[in-house]
Amino acid sequence: MSGAAKRFWVYVIVLDPEGLADRDKVDLGKGALYVGYTSKTPEERLLTHQGAGPLAGKVFQRMEDPLASHLGMVLAHYAGPHAYEAEARRNERRTHNRLRADGYKVFGDKGRRLALPKRPPGEAPDRPRP
Repeated sequence: MSGAAKRFWVYVIVLDPEGLADRDKVDLGKGALYVGYTSKTPEERLLTHQGAGPLAGKVFQRMEDPLASHLGMVLAHYAGPHAYEAEARRNERRTHNRLRADGYKVFGDKGRRLALPKRPPGEAPDRPRP
């Protein structure tokens, strides 16, 4: 097998409330955030969302003027790399739920519970398997 092993990142994007669609402006609390995970770099994924194309999250696709709205988007935080997609999904869900509990309106994963494979006992979270 050639090439580097795939790595996954969890990221948080701060959204400009002025650019959101009307339906997304309800109950903004402390502000609007988007939480996601990607196998690209967080910076590359931000550019995809800013383009509001078919691979962008739904909140980005609903923006009234995505070309102007992207100016208020900031990559605020990212974590990784994670060796396993399942670990990145768990981290994404935890991050989403923590931010929502802290009073933010969070778009993305929605914190839903996922049926993810469990890590074998004693295995470190980001240690690649042989």
